[in-house]
Amino acid sequence: MKKLLLLSLLAFSLTASAQTSEKPARSISVEFLGPHQGCGINYDSRFKGNEGAGYRVGLSYAFLFPAQDCEIHGVSAPLELNYLLGNKLLKFEMGFGSTVGYYHTRDYAKDPKEIKNGFSFIPFLNAGIRVQPKRGLTLRLGITPSILIMPYPYISVGYAF
Repeated sequence: MKKLLLLSLLAFSLTASAQTSEKPARSISVEFLGPHQGCGINYDSRFKGNEGAGYRVGLSYAFLFPAQDCEIHGVSAPLELNYLLGNKLLKFEMGFGSTVGYYHTRDYAKDPKEIKNGFSFIPFLNAGIRVQPKRGLTLRLGITPSILIMPYPYISVGYAF
């Protein structure tokens, strides 16, 4: 009986360790709009496997035109926690995060020669679909609503490794 119990515990611990040692899926991608508010690159990783919880960090050049008489340019870094639901290839993604950036703002209605510079923190939500194999070409499409600016759609193409 003791040998059976010992073998059962050993088999269970080997199975549990094999499940927890699954390599997290990672990808690098180029993204247009969304939390980048322009064009940028992302590094995305799951905490475990190719689904569930993960994070994304990026670097981008932002160019916003919230109105015809205003323009905003700058460097930004979107930071996001996200979650993937779905089958092996097609997944629904949802997440939240913040874009931190340094922006140059010009308001043509007030003074077209004056440029204001400053840091900004823009919280956002994220919802979309993702085609992500364990390795190979990835595609993401969705929308990024934000409290401070209008919702932006996004498209992203990358490589999972």
